[in-house]
Amino acid sequence: MGKGVYALIIKLDKEKTIPVGKLGFITFKPGFYVYAGSAMNSLEKRIQRHFSKTKALHWHIDYFLLHAKPLEARTLEKPKHWECRLARFLEKISDSFIPKFGSSDCKCKSHLFFFQKDPRKSKAFQRKFNNR
Repeated sequence: MGKGVYALIIKLDKEKTIPVGKLGFITFKPGFYVYAGSAMNSLEKRIQRHFSKTKALHWHIDYFLLHAKPLEARTLEKPKHWECRLARFLEKISDSFIPKFGSSDCKCKSHLFFFQKDPRKSKAFQRKFNNR
């Protein structure tokens, strides 16, 4: 796995109000979330970091993952600007999004998207990631 973009699929079992860095407290509904991210050095290391229990809290997603469970990551070996393209795609197929989450360095509405049902069962999601 080289560099590229990824969709981190996450499950939250019950509603939680979580402090998320400078965004303040956010109430998250139970269900599935997909986070659009990028790793221009190593996709493998970035994804391993998301699954690690011990890490410094650096990004918005780090705060959320203290309370939610990462299930898997789907990757695309694409340039960094595809992170925002992936976020726009996820916005179209999701039920809602968390405003400004993970998007402080771009113009996207968000990089964290809410799904009532498992997004991996969505035909559009499967097509984007080649039916894995």
